Amino acid sequence: MPSEDVDRARYRLRATARLSERLVQIYEEGEPSTLEIVLGARNLGDALDRLDYMSSFAAQDGQIVAAARAGHRRVIAARAKAAKARQSVVPATRIVAYRHNQVQALRVQLVDKAARPGE
Repeated sequence: MPSEDVDRARYRLRATARLSERLVQIYEEGEPSTLEIVLGARNLGDALDRLDYMSSFAAQDGQIVAAARAGHRRVIAARAKAAKARQSVVPATRIVAYRHNQVQALRVQLVDKAARPGE
């Protein structure tokens, strides 16, 4: 596997891990509403900081989901490509087996002829 493919696979794995962690966090803690953020703040500056923090989380969530979706699309495309390659290999394999059998039959004939030199 080329280095670029390995790097992509590692990136997809990290994105999937981040998505999994974030989904668990959302499940366990829930998403705070804007009202909860504002009411939980000590002052206006704190509320704005918290809202900004949540906005950056939402942006990260979007990036993680986009990376996971892109990875999923690549997996689907790779599977389709592999299936197509398998379909093209089957006829070639049959031809090789047929030719191999022909060669084997010719060898048997040659050995038989060599074993009976006078005929």
